Amino acid sequence: TDSPSNLQIPVALRKLIGSDTWRDLLADSGTVLGLKVVGTGVGYLLHLVIARWMGANVYGGYVFAMSWALLLAKAGDLGLSSAAVRLVPEYTTIGQWSRLRGFLTSSRRIVLLASVAAAGLAAGAAWLWTPPSLSYSGLLAGIALAPLLAHVDLETSILRARDRMVAAYAPSNVLRPLLALAGMAGLVALLPSPSATAVLGVAGIALAATFLVQRWANHRSACPSLRRSEADRHVRSWLSLSIPLLFSSGFLLVFSKTDVFLLGFFLPAEQVGIYAAALKTAQVVTLTGFAVDAVAGPAVARTYAEKDREALQALARRLVILYFGTAVVVAAGIVVASPWVLSFFGPEFLAGQPAFFILVGGLLVNASTGAQSFFLTMTGRERPCMWIHAGCAVLNIALNAVGITLYGIVGAAAATAISLAVLNVWIHRTVVRELHVTPSILAFLPRRSHPTS
Repeated sequence: TDSPSNLQIPVALRKLIGSDTWRDLLADSGTVLGLKVVGTGVGYLLHLVIARWMGANVYGGYVFAMSWALLLAKAGDLGLSSAAVRLVPEYTTIGQWSRLRGFLTSSRRIVLLASVAAAGLAAGAAWLWTPPSLSYSGLLAGIALAPLLAHVDLETSILRARDRMVAAYAPSNVLRPLLALAGMAGLVALLPSPSATAVLGVAGIALAATFLVQRWANHRSACPSLRRSEADRHVRSWLSLSIPLLFSSGFLLVFSKTDVFLLGFFLPAEQVGIYAAALKTAQVVTLTGFAVDAVAGPAVARTYAEKDREALQALARRLVILYFGTAVVVAAGIVVASPWVLSFFGPEFLAGQPAFFILVGGLLVNASTGAQSFFLTMTGRERPCMWIHAGCAVLNIALNAVGITLYGIVGAAAATAISLAVLNVWIHRTVVRELHVTPSILAFLPRRSHPTS
């Protein structure tokens, strides 16, 4: 006769291979990946155009200002874009249309007020002191983009939560860089030597068009029940959920932008541009990871709600396969082609090759742990994740300050790679302890057998 453990094998295999959830995950990931591949190609071309036509100095100023705009947008978002990924499907599933309408209208108003306030404070701080590598007008142009970036993030999250993946990612990943690329061509035709301020202005026009398209798509996707309902607002409850998510994602953004921020303070804009080109090229390794991230959060939340640890572990293994397997293949190709690729930016950008190699190593360590952060943020463990991101953000700042001072852009790359490794080990240990799930490539190691009496 079959033992209970033998009877469980077909069930586990069905969950691992043949589940509807998994097929949906693959389909949605494939859609996002296709859009991301096209968008990355156009976006990479955009960065090449800025660097090649306008030089490392203008490119460095552009990257530095955009990095600050992203940070301010995250602050003005107040975590509501992350909350939307959880709340919109929940309210839709149980038919709480009034509460959904209240969340949508309230979150947009809150993000508008908070992002404008954050941009205003940053503009005042920049007026008092601006890094020598960038003009005040250039930094101000970047700061002005923060409210638009915050609204694009929110609209993207709402469309994601409604499973409108094409509407969520096509405008931001394809339309936006195409419009910016066309604008850059026109800018160069009009101005032989455009400034970082002018380049950021073109980026702002493309961003505004992206927001309008996404806002229209969200309006079209609203069902009649939602349109007829009266707004039921629970702002305090929503903010109590979104604020921890804000700090978690905010610390992670600070972590990811620390190298560029500190390079802008310590080194000339030309060095920032060389490092940014190396970083942009290395990030091609994370292409598939971005696509999986778009759908992994809701998948983890749904699987966790079923209270089935075997299914959760099966999902973790599949996510690792998508993350790490494809990252290794892409990394091998991009490392071999790196001299040729970096030279496209310009001859001076080849100086970033050592930093590029280090960054690729750090990103491969990150890929080896799959979508492990979602196993905390989507299972009610936002606060531990927040403190991990906070601790590693502080570590990254300290290591980058020392590394940049001693070794310039190579020191920045080494500091970022070390911090990334610490971050992933810390989160991995927390997921294993809290959920008894192994979210990394270690899940494929043979389990140690225990003797039975």
